[in-house]
Amino acid sequence: MRKLFLCAFLIFAAGEIPARTVTLNTGGTMLELKSDGKRIGIVMKQEVSLTEAGRMLGGYFGSSDKLSRLEGNFFMLEFFSRKSDAEISWLMNEIGSKEAGVKSVVSSYTGTSEKVYCFPTDRLIVKLRSESDRAKLETMNAELGCYITGNVNGPLGFLLRTNPENNLSTLELTQLYSSRGIFEYVQPDFLYPDANLLLSLPNDQYFSNQWALNNTGQSVQTGSTFQSFGDLASANGLPDADIDAVEAWEVTDGIPSVKIAVIDSGIDSAHTEFQGQGHLLTGYDAFNNRYGSSQDYFNHGTSVAGIIGALQGNGIGISGVAPGCALMSVCMYDNNGTTSTSVITRAFDTAVANGADVINGSWGGG
Repeated sequence: MRKLFLCAFLIFAAGEIPARTVTLNTGGTMLELKSDGKRIGIVMKQEVSLTEAGRMLGGYFGSSDKLSRLEGNFFMLEFFSRKSDAEISWLMNEIGSKEAGVKSVVSSYTGTSEKVYCFPTDRLIVKLRSESDRAKLETMNAELGCYITGNVNGPLGFLLRTNPENNLSTLELTQLYSSRGIFEYVQPDFLYPDANLLLSLPNDQYFSNQWALNNTGQSVQTGSTFQSFGDLASANGLPDADIDAVEAWEVTDGIPSVKIAVIDSGIDSAHTEFQGQGHLLTGYDAFNNRYGSSQDYFNHGTSVAGIIGALQGNGIGISGVAPGCALMSVCMYDNNGTTSTSVITRAFDTAVANGADVINGSWGGG
C-alpha cells in the first residue's frame, strides 16, 4: 500500500518530487495544488540559525537566489529564475539525501489563481470523527512517526508533527492518515510566507468602493441625486456583508477556458478593462445575426461585463468578480434599443452553440 502512495504522489524518502499537479483528498474535499518551480522549503531536524543553514545549503544555490528563515526549523530557498520540474526534483533529492541535518525538502505550491503560494510543513492537522478513535490515532502516530503537539478546532482536532528522523512529506502522510477512515479531515499545516495571502486585494482604482466584493465597513458614495427626499449622499457598509470575493480569489479568479456570455447591449471591445490576451471572445450581434460585434450603443453591456470580468490588478477602474474568465459579447438590440423574443432566443442559442459555460442576462421585462 505504501508503495502505491509513493508512486501516485511521486515521493521519495529523501524528499518530495513535485508533480506538476498534486491532488489531495483531505476528507471528502479534493485539493489540487500545482508546483510553481520558484522556490523550495527545507525542514531541518532541529532549529538552526540562518547563518548555519546558509553554510549547510550554500552549495545548492547561486548568488542571485535567496535563502530565508520562515519559522523555527523551516527555511525557504527562493530562485532568481523559475526552474523546471526536473531541476527542482534533482535539487530536492540532493539536499534530502546528502544533508544529515535536513528532515525533509518540499516544493512550494499554488492553487489555480497562482497568486497564493504555500509550503506543506512537517505538521499535520487531523480531526477525528469520534472520541472513541483516539487510541487508533495514537497507534497510527507510533506507526507513521508523528506525535501530537496540541489541539486544533475543538477536542477532536489535533496538530501533529513528524519525528526528527521522519522524512516523509506531509502530502504523503495526508493520504496515509486519510485512508484509515476515522477522520473528518486530514491536511498538511500549510505555511504561507511574505503576507502573500493578502495579495488577492487588487490595486484597481475604485476597488475600495466595491463593497459587494469586500465590505470593510467603508464609507461609499451612493450617487443619489435625491438628498432632498432623505437619501444619503454616502453610507457606511456593514463589515463582511459581501460575496467573499477576496476569499474566493485566494483559490481562483477564474480560468480562460470558462466562457461567460453577456447577453446585453454589447461590450466595448476597445475598453481598457478588457485588453487582456484572449479576455474577449469573438462577439455576436443577435439582432442582425452576424459575428464580430464590438460596439455598445448604450454602455449597459460594457458596465455589466466590467462587473463580471474587468481586468484585475491593472491599477485602474474596478475589479471584475471573475477576471480570469473569458467574456463573450452577445448583443440583442439594434442601435435604437429594439429587440424581440426571437432575437433573444437566437442570442441564447448562439451563446450555447459557441460553448458558453455561464450566461448573464441583466435586464428586466415580462
